[in-house]
Amino acid sequence: MITSVEVENLRGIRQGKLEALSRLTVLVGRNGSGKSSLLEASLIAASRVPAIGAGLVVQSRQQYNGARWLIHGGGGRDRPPARLAAVLLGGERIERELVWDNYLAVDVMSRALANRGAPRPYSAFRIHRRHPPLENPSNPDPTTENFSIAGMAADNQFEPFDAEGKDPKGLAFRLVQPHSTQALHDLFSMALEQGRKRDVLEHAKALVPELVDLDILTEAGVPWLALDLPGGPVPATLSGDGVLAALRIVFQLAAAEGVALIEEPEVHQHPAGLARVTLAIVTAVRLGLQVILTTHSLELIDHLIAHLTDEELNHDDFLTVTRVRLESGMLHATSSVASEVAQARAEIEEDLR
Repeated sequence: MITSVEVENLRGIRQGKLEALSRLTVLVGRNGSGKSSLLEASLIAASRVPAIGAGLVVQSRQQYNGARWLIHGGGGRDRPPARLAAVLLGGERIERELVWDNYLAVDVMSRALANRGAPRPYSAFRIHRRHPPLENPSNPDPTTENFSIAGMAADNQFEPFDAEGKDPKGLAFRLVQPHSTQALHDLFSMALEQGRKRDVLEHAKALVPELVDLDILTEAGVPWLALDLPGGPVPATLSGDGVLAALRIVFQLAAAEGVALIEEPEVHQHPAGLARVTLAIVTAVRLGLQVILTTHSLELIDHLIAHLTDEELNHDDFLTVTRVRLESGMLHATSSVASEVAQARAEIEEDLR
């Protein structure tokens, strides 16, 4: 798991550090306080394949041609690179330097983007490990350079290349997206591959009380996720937005390993659905997953605490609520462990209301 993250020149953060990360870390703060940027920094800094991490965080934001804006001030040769570091449990430190180039000079990556119909212009992120010196900045051959590359299209599609392969010191990550465009049956299949059908079915039955089972059926050769109800199977996509978002979270948590990052899991959730989503999060943490999430919901924090046992409430490494704020690009963070959240409630509520 990650215990701390250092950030320099990423998104709106010029400099800052997030410490005391626990198994379940909840980031709170007003809009524009740097919460989402901290999730993105964690993913890129500690990912086994940082080029995929950089591509995913750009892709998760919807602005057109958004790659350059991952770097503070919009990237470009006159802008300093982003520098990120993550400290893992046990004290091991991983460092990355992230440089944006407005031109993708690697032909094989440009062809791969063009073949899938990705629109130009193409740009690139170059992610150095431990800030090695760049001996030949003009050399377009990634096999002779000591960094990962993420080729980016104008619509934020990306093509990763990692000359060194997976970083053995990095962690497995999953961006848990309540409104992911990935097909529900694919998400469900990934949970099944982890042997987690019983767990996801239990959560799904709490969301849809009349549910008997979950199945993948086909129609004209096209697979779809079916809710087996007493009257017969119906497409899961006919459920309300809250149920669909909750199912997506449950499936993705069940399929995750290492670290899961979730942005605002409370969106579209009825109170009963929120209680079930938070239970799925706590269950995933109990099974060994580290979860870092952002929220604007005091009710979500209340639900998380209500699900904890007395032992977990008094264990400083299980749940941490961290208030973050940005002042002129400088990040400030204040953390409270589970047993202190009640005393810090007034300050937390001030950031959420």
